[in-house]
Amino acid sequence: MRTLSALALLAACLSASTRLCNAGHSATEERILDFLADYVRFYNIPRVQMLLEKAVAPWPGVGGALFRILSAAGVPAGVIPDSRVLRSAPPFTAGLLLLPYHPLSRDVTYQLLQEQNLTSSRVLVLGEEAAVEALVRNLSLPLSNLVQLGGTREKGVKVWEQYRVAPHMPLMVHLVAIWTRARTPPGRVKGELVHDSVREVAGRGFFVGVAGEVATRRRDLYGLRLKCMAESWIPMSIVDEDEAGRMHFSGIFSEVVKALQGLLNFTCSWSRPKDRLWGARSPNGEWTGMVREVMAGRADLIGGLIILSSRAEVIDYSIAIQQTWNMIVVRKPSSKDMTWTSYTKEFTPWAWAGVGVLTALAPLAFFYLARSSPKEVQQVALGDSFLLMMGMMTQQGSEMRVSSTSCRIIFFAMFVSAQLIVMHYSSFLISMLSVSNNILPFKNLEELHRTGDYQLGIWKGSFTEDTFRHSDIPLYKAVWRDMVEGRPGSLTYNPDGVARVLEGKYAYIMTQQEFQYSYSDDPRLVTLPDKAGIFYMALGLRKNSPLKPIIDEQITRLRSSGILNLFEIKNSKQALAFSRTNAPSLSLQNVGAAFIILASGTVMALCFLLAETIYTKYARPPPRPRPKEEWSIASKSAWSTSRPHGFVSQRTKSPVAGKGVARAHRIRTTARSTSSPVAFPKATEQQRLAHRQMKK
Repeated sequence: MRTLSALALLAACLSASTRLCNAGHSATEERILDFLADYVRFYNIPRVQMLLEKAVAPWPGVGGALFRILSAAGVPAGVIPDSRVLRSAPPFTAGLLLLPYHPLSRDVTYQLLQEQNLTSSRVLVLGEEAAVEALVRNLSLPLSNLVQLGGTREKGVKVWEQYRVAPHMPLMVHLVAIWTRARTPPGRVKGELVHDSVREVAGRGFFVGVAGEVATRRRDLYGLRLKCMAESWIPMSIVDEDEAGRMHFSGIFSEVVKALQGLLNFTCSWSRPKDRLWGARSPNGEWTGMVREVMAGRADLIGGLIILSSRAEVIDYSIAIQQTWNMIVVRKPSSKDMTWTSYTKEFTPWAWAGVGVLTALAPLAFFYLARSSPKEVQQVALGDSFLLMMGMMTQQGSEMRVSSTSCRIIFFAMFVSAQLIVMHYSSFLISMLSVSNNILPFKNLEELHRTGDYQLGIWKGSFTEDTFRHSDIPLYKAVWRDMVEGRPGSLTYNPDGVARVLEGKYAYIMTQQEFQYSYSDDPRLVTLPDKAGIFYMALGLRKNSPLKPIIDEQITRLRSSGILNLFEIKNSKQALAFSRTNAPSLSLQNVGAAFIILASGTVMALCFLLAETIYTKYARPPPRPRPKEEWSIASKSAWSTSRPHGFVSQRTKSPVAGKGVARAHRIRTTARSTSSPVAFPKATEQQRLAHRQMKK
C-alpha cells in the first residue's frame, strides 16, 4: 500500500509541477513543492497541516498547490489561516505541521515553538537558508522535541535538528537530511549527516536523510550529570553507605542504570530521601519519599519503583523493566497433626474403605475356595487365610501351599492387589515425609481477612500502602480498615515485619523478589499460594522529562538483546541456591506415629504379661496328682528315656530294645498328660521279648 501511495504521489507531483509551471509559479515555489512531496514520502507522513498567514506568508501560491498535490496522492492536507487557531488546537501527533518561516514571522514562530503541544508534535519549519540558520542558533528546544528546520537554497534544501540536553548544557545542532533537484545522489552527503542509519529516496529530486525516531539518534547526553535517588529494595536495589557517608548502589536497577550511562553518556550523583520512603500519598494528599523529591525538582531519576496510576499523575515512568507481584508471608503453621496424618493422608477415606473391604473379603473367598475345591489337599483354617492376607500386605512370605487351580487364581489375585496397594502407599508416604506439606488455614487475602484474628503488615511509604489506602476495590478497603488502619506496627519495614510474622498471628506483604532473595531459606516462613496483585517496575522521571523517550528507546534495546534477563539472573542466583540446598529435615512430628505405635505395643505387651503371670500364679487350678502306677512305670523306664532312639543294650547288643522302651515311654508320658485314667496299649510280641531280655 505504501508503494502504491508513493507512486501515486510521485505521479501527482509530476503532473502538478507541470501545471504550476504553466500557472507561472516561481522557481522557489516549485522547488519547495517538490521538496515537500519527497519529504512526505520519505517519512510516510499520514496528513499535513500548513500555517499560512497572509501577512507574513513567504510563498503565497504554495498552500493551494500543496493541498492539491497531497490530496491527489491520498494524503489529507489543510491550511491554517491564523496562528491563534493553532494554539488552541490539540497536538498533531499523527501528522506534520508545516510552519513557513519569514523574518517578519519570527516572533510568531518563536512563540509557537515554545508551546509544549507543538514540541511534542512533528513540526517542519521551512524558510530561506540564511534566515533558518539564524533561527537555529537563537532557538533552544528540549531534548525530546520533534521539530526539524529546513533551509532552502538554489541547489536544494538542508534539514537540521537542534536541542539542548539541559539549560546549562551547550546547544546541539545536527544535519539530518539533504534534498537536491538532481536525480543522482550528491557527493559525500552521508558523511555530513549525524547518524549512520541513512536512507535514500529518489522522487521529484533526491532525498537523503536519517531514518527512525529522534530517540535513536540523540544517544549522547554529553556527560550530563543527573541527580539520582534510590532506596533499598533487595534485590532490585541494594543501598549501602560506607563510613564516609558515600552511597553505594547495586542490584538489578543499578545494572540497568549503569548500562544506560554507558549508552547515553551521562553520570549520576546518588542520594537517598530524608524520610527513607519510596513515595505514597498521605491522608492530606501530600506525597512522601522519592516521589516528593522528584516533584520538587531535587531529583531527576529514581532508580526503580512500582508503576501506579496515582504516581503517574505527578511523575513519569520509563517503559516497564520487570514484572513482580505481592506475596503474603505468614508463619509456617504447626505440624502436630502430622504425627497421625502422615500415615493416613496417603489414601482418601473412600480408598481406605476399599482397602478394608479387600482385606476382609479376600481371605473369606480364599477360605471358601480352599474348603470347596476337591483337588485341594491342604486344609486351610479361616484364621490362616487372614494371616495370609496380612502377610501379603506387609510383603512377607508364607509356607502355605495350594494345589487346586481355583485357589492358585485367588492367591495370585490377592498377591497382585496387595503389592499394588503397598507400592502406592509407600511411594506417597515417602513423598509425604520428604516434602513439607503446609496446612494453611487460609489461601488468599480474602480468607485471611475473614479469619479476623490476624494483623496485616505493609511496608511504610511503599506502593503497597498507597494501593490499600486509596484503593476503590472493596476487599482492599475492608483489609485497610480492619487489619491495618489504627493498629500499631502495621506500617513498618521488612526486617521488623518479618520478625513480627515469626511471633505469630501476623501477616506481612512483600514482593516475590524480596521474599525469594532474602527470606526463602527460612523454614519458619511460608507464603500464601494466591498472589496479592501483579505490578510492573520501571525508572521514575520528572513529569514531561525530555529524557523519557531516549531512555525508553535504550531500555527496549536492552530487553530485545536479552541483557535485562541476564541482569535478573545475575541478581537471583543466591535465591535459587536457597531453594535447592535448604530442604527441611524430617522432624519427630513427621515420624512420631511410628514411635507411638511401638511404645503403645510395648506397654500393652507388658500389661498382658503381668495379667498372665497373675492368672498363672493365683487363678489357675493346681495340677492333679498322678497315680502310683504311673510313678512305678515311670521309674522303671526312666533309665531308658535318657538314651537316644535306637539305644543298643549292653547285654543283648540289640538296637530293637532301645527303640521299644523309648516308644513305651512316649506312650506313658502322653497318657500322664491327660486327665483321663492311664490306659496303656498292649505290648507287641517283639516288645515283650525285648523286655524279657533286658530283665535277664
